[in-house]
Amino acid sequence: SRPAIGYGRVFWTEYRNSQVWQERVNSQLCFYDLAHKRKYSVASPHQVFFATPTDDERLCYVTWSYDGHFAIRHGFEKELHSYEFAPDIEIRGLAWDDTTRRLYFMAVDQRGCWIGALNRDWSGYEELTEPRFITMSDLRAKGGTLYFGSIVSGKDEAHALDLATRT
Repeated sequence: SRPAIGYGRVFWTEYRNSQVWQERVNSQLCFYDLAHKRKYSVASPHQVFFATPTDDERLCYVTWSYDGHFAIRHGFEKELHSYEFAPDIEIRGLAWDDTTRRLYFMAVDQRGCWIGALNRDWSGYEELTEPRFITMSDLRAKGGTLYFGSIVSGKDEAHALDLATRT
């Protein structure tokens, strides 16, 4: 996944082949400690994607378990919160906005691709965009705006969604 910087570290996820089953591939959280100039890999029982630092110095990330559920989790050493999605929803991106102090995600289900926001109390989510059968990618957030790529017009384009006005 694309690198994310926070807490003096650079975070990313990478695929690793299983040492037991040749056909199995795992996605694992990795980080580079800038102060100690050392790379680390973190073991997890889940497939880990989209490492996203937040303001409280605890990492958020997406997991996928072999029972087919995606989840957003908060805190790696000690998990503080978790929200598991229905099995028909696939999470394709995660971003933290420093102004709204919320997590935003890109999802795909039978209706198409859409962007949602996790409730602050982790009780559920709201859909910010209408589901559409288009390609969306590279979700980012900063200063009350979501940024992402899309081919809604038939061309690769960059988009911005103002979170205050929803335009």
